[in-house]
Amino acid sequence: MSDQAITNEDLKAHVIEAEEALDALRNGEVDVVIGKEYPLVILAEWVKIEMEKAAAEWQATFDAIPEGICILDEERRIIQSNKGMERLFGGETRDMVGRHCWEVAHGSDGPIANCPFEQINRTCGPGSIEVTEGQRSLKFSVYPILDDNKTASRTVHIFQDITGQKRAEEERKQLQIQLLQAQKMEAIGTLAGGIAHDFNNILSAIMGFSELIKNEVTEDSAIGQDIAQVIVAGKRASDLVQQILTFSRKSVTEKQPLRMHLIVKEALKMLRASLPTTISIEQNIDPECEVILAAPTSIHQIVINLCTNALHAMSDEKGTLTVSLQQMELTSFETVDSLLPPGPFVVLSVRDTGCGMDTTTMDRIFDPYFTTKEQGKGTGLGLAVIHGIVQDAGGFIKVQSTLGKGSAFQVFLPVWQGQSATTVPDTEQSFSPKGGSEHILIVDDEPFLVRILQRQLENQGYRVTSTTDSRVALEKIIKHPEQFDLLITDQTMPCLTGVELALAAREVNPNLHVILCTGHSDLVSREKALRMGIEEYVLKPIVGNELFRAVGTVLGKS
Repeated sequence: MSDQAITNEDLKAHVIEAEEALDALRNGEVDVVIGKEYPLVILAEWVKIEMEKAAAEWQATFDAIPEGICILDEERRIIQSNKGMERLFGGETRDMVGRHCWEVAHGSDGPIANCPFEQINRTCGPGSIEVTEGQRSLKFSVYPILDDNKTASRTVHIFQDITGQKRAEEERKQLQIQLLQAQKMEAIGTLAGGIAHDFNNILSAIMGFSELIKNEVTEDSAIGQDIAQVIVAGKRASDLVQQILTFSRKSVTEKQPLRMHLIVKEALKMLRASLPTTISIEQNIDPECEVILAAPTSIHQIVINLCTNALHAMSDEKGTLTVSLQQMELTSFETVDSLLPPGPFVVLSVRDTGCGMDTTTMDRIFDPYFTTKEQGKGTGLGLAVIHGIVQDAGGFIKVQSTLGKGSAFQVFLPVWQGQSATTVPDTEQSFSPKGGSEHILIVDDEPFLVRILQRQLENQGYRVTSTTDSRVALEKIIKHPEQFDLLITDQTMPCLTGVELALAAREVNPNLHVILCTGHSDLVSREKALRMGIEEYVLKPIVGNELFRAVGTVLGKS
């Protein structure tokens, strides 16, 4: 009967008999089983089917686990693996059996460094490591299967693809860095806004008294030349304050028609004093370049940042920095990537003989907070800011670099078509309107600024009344509404701000002209001030003839 085919019907028909035989074996009734071959065969087949069913369920469960899992013998050969191993390493599970784990998982000829299997040999405890192979990161864990002698005769190896987790972790770290940088910049912005008023007042005093001295001496005298340098240094300090305010979004620099060559030369002159003598600067500045439309401080910032970036790229602070300014006529083919129309462009080029960049770095150089400098040596904001400035000016940037052979940055800014180069106003040209019978009221909470402005305007022939208290100024206007033709007021003052004073004064005398002076204000911009009826908005520190020009414009003297 043992040679006969066994069908499912046979199994079902004799399950009870097989169970009875099994009970007999369990109860030790051996004599009952002897001679009953047919029930034993049925029992054997039933047990075989149940074992195959259990094995299939186990394998299905084993394969359903997403991680790659394999069981190894003492020689680290795979004796069983799941479908997760196929998904991670390719091939089929049946081809993995009998092979060493390092062959399948790592494609190596021997065990990998720091393999946690060695930890099992030492401690009989689990172990894990993380391994990065190419673009993929794996977590590799090993767990022992201990026998009765507490020996790891077999081990379970689990491979988990943690590439996504590592990427998410890296992104979280980058976000944390960016948040920290943003908090730093917010702190800088708060600090900048806080010091701008006082610092600009100090600069106004330095430059104002220098202007008074300058008017009392000849330009070619020693004192005249020294005072001229003090005024230049004051303007540079003023530009730096404006850059900080702009960078911290506390100020918006206004574009104006300008020639770049003067700004580039001034920036390079300042850089030369700060660069080590081991860095040579080669200049090729064309003074005939036409006019562009941009903020002077922004152009200054572009030159400084690009040159500073080039300095950091030159090891041991040795090398050559080449700066050129040329005008080029670009074709539609040359501007296609920037989506800009062809035409004349002024091109600022900054080249260095530094370390250069690979393609991976070049792809990210304009990303905010990306930097290749050591921690504490850079914020990663310089090139990102330059990119924003150039885009705002309607231009584009090209970068060329070879690893080990230096880099070249080219900034393309379109020539402004609004007016010819010869008609661009020069802020330093002579401008001396003479006052008549106009009476001007000056209000500023800094006594030395009141003194400077009063002397400057009286020297031009105006009648001037001044005060450091905005409430006193309003009282004067209320008592004598028609006495004053022009109110020049600071914005940030105790009690009444400049805007509050101006609005209150205009209610008393609607014909009163108003000029608002400010170094920084979150509350009122130039546009907002003009909408309120304030006719001129002058930024501190007041440079050169700017105040005279504003007064002349308001009073119809220009």
